[in-house]
Amino acid sequence: MPCAAGEETAENRYFYASFFAEKSAKVGITDHEEAMAENLFQDVELHLNAETRPITARCQIRAKNRQIAFYVKSSRHVKHLDFQKEVSDEQMTKAGQLINEIEENLLIHYPSKPLLTFDIVKTDYFIRKGNYERGK
Repeated sequence: MPCAAGEETAENRYFYASFFAEKSAKVGITDHEEAMAENLFQDVELHLNAETRPITARCQIRAKNRQIAFYVKSSRHVKHLDFQKEVSDEQMTKAGQLINEIEENLLIHYPSKPLLTFDIVKTDYFIRKGNYERGK
């Protein structure tokens, strides 16, 4: 669907993708919904890349944090990760790549507040990775 590139469109796509991320962590999603979420997160990045205002880096961190949560099936609204939810090698790899991208390219612009939310999803990633590597 054609639309104007920019932060407002990115935010709308972000909220839609966030819905799928939360649903994935809590009750699971279909393959179709997972593909839609992937496309929405990519759309968010494309729209934010088209934006040139300084706030964009913070928005990118926020979107990538949620995307990491989507990949590792974690939620801000659930106290503990559900280890019964399956996370693929591909999803763990994508989450790891996003973590590196945030640390190397984005946190230099906003090192304080986004770091707090980033640390939460990064911790979820490493918890999941530790259990994943032990075969749980």
